[in-house]
Amino acid sequence: DIYRMCPSSRGNATMNNESARKIIFDYCSQIFTIFIALLLVACSKLPSEWQEEVKLSNDKVIIISRSTDYVSGGGEWASNPGLHAPDIRHIEFKFPFESSQKITWKSQPEKDGLYPEYPVVFDMENGYPVIISLGSRKRGCPEYRRYVFRNSTWHRQPLLADDWRRKSNLLIGSSNEYLITLEKKSLLDKSGSFTKWQKNIDPAVNECR
Repeated sequence: DIYRMCPSSRGNATMNNESARKIIFDYCSQIFTIFIALLLVACSKLPSEWQEEVKLSNDKVIIISRSTDYVSGGGEWASNPGLHAPDIRHIEFKFPFESSQKITWKSQPEKDGLYPEYPVVFDMENGYPVIISLGSRKRGCPEYRRYVFRNSTWHRQPLLADDWRRKSNLLIGSSNEYLITLEKKSLLDKSGSFTKWQKNIDPAVNECR
């Protein structure tokens, strides 16, 4: 009991005044506040951050920065024994690639406890960055989302016909390794238990209404 750390006024004649009781209360409150703060820190999970090699459709290989934020809880979606579930995912890259200007994309939060959106494809199309993600239309009903970076902002668009033949070129899941190479990514994706619509843009997902 945290309050056992606090001094007691019972049996002590010098603690029978209002001022002494206030000192004890303030002392115990401070200890309890510190205890709660330490508990929250211990139960939190720092974001996963890593660099990742990505092979574009024109065979050019670039390096992007990725990270995943977590929230406590998660049940069957938890990704670790501490019951922390992935929440918001971030991608950062230089654009143009030879410049120092950095562009950031982040997933959109899902409502009603749906599985969080996460990116599966990163590419360049007609000179514009394109990201295809997998989100949730409703429980048990995933959907793909297409984003194009144009005029300094991300625009969501319907998937194109060619998109349905794409394979995922992004790491499925998260990592804390400094750099995920193409070879390492292939091994990690093969070793995980992933669905076909995570590994490929699957037309069957479009039938889910």
